[in-house]
Amino acid sequence: MAGTLLTRRAVLTTAALATTTLAAPFVRGAYAAGKLSFGTWDHWVPGASEVLGKICREWAEKEKVDLTFDLITSNGDKDLLTLMAEGQARAGHDIMGLRVWYVSAQADNFVPVDDVVEPVIQKNGKVSQGCEYLGKIKGHWMAVPTCYGSAAGPPCARIDLFKEYVGLDIQKMYPVGPPDTALTDQWTWDYLLTASEKCMKAGKPFGIGLSTCTDAINMAGSVFASYGANLVDTEGTITVKTDATRQVLDGSRNWPRLCPTASLPMTTHRTTRH
Repeated sequence: MAGTLLTRRAVLTTAALATTTLAAPFVRGAYAAGKLSFGTWDHWVPGASEVLGKICREWAEKEKVDLTFDLITSNGDKDLLTLMAEGQARAGHDIMGLRVWYVSAQADNFVPVDDVVEPVIQKNGKVSQGCEYLGKIKGHWMAVPTCYGSAAGPPCARIDLFKEYVGLDIQKMYPVGPPDTALTDQWTWDYLLTASEKCMKAGKPFGIGLSTCTDAINMAGSVFASYGANLVDTEGTITVKTDATRQVLDGSRNWPRLCPTASLPMTTHRTTRH
């Protein structure tokens, strides 16, 4: 975070230098690359955070970094409160693992990480549009997209049941390679309602979550975007009063039909966020 005595930029630079080969008789100390404090989300999936901690400690041991690894719960938004408090104090963790939609609101408290992200993109290809939209502020990467806590949140479906009861071959619609545009073009909200009703009659209901839980409310952005409705523009101006928004709200009267039961859904929106 910006303003800390030891920035993450300095740590990354020091760590890189520490891994170079040095001539004898130089003896590298236990923490030759310096200290680094890392605070991240304590994932509610059992064992997820422990795996991340293990990876970080193995890296620290290899690179000779004195690592402090702190897990911060999202219960009561403690992770957000910690982020805001450290931003105001201009002191705290060198690196924070945060939920991606916090990046824009707290961007002034971070230093750009273009030199970290761009080489990764050049080597492995582009990241998701969602991560770029949330992590790249005013042309600069202010956060590094990671696999831990990815916000992609793709839907999951029972391929066999969709084929049997809906008559839709999902693997044909989304094969390995370009999608079948004839099938994707027909996948509208009206089609989804029809599919939901067919599966419900077959005793295999599915639904889309909608609640104050972040995993469930994530779908709301996709709904508004599909109608071309933007509630806030890139400058933070509220732009909710539009015909597109009214169209979404009018169509939302059908949403209860998508969630006709409290049974476990066959289709869920799930995130594996960092």
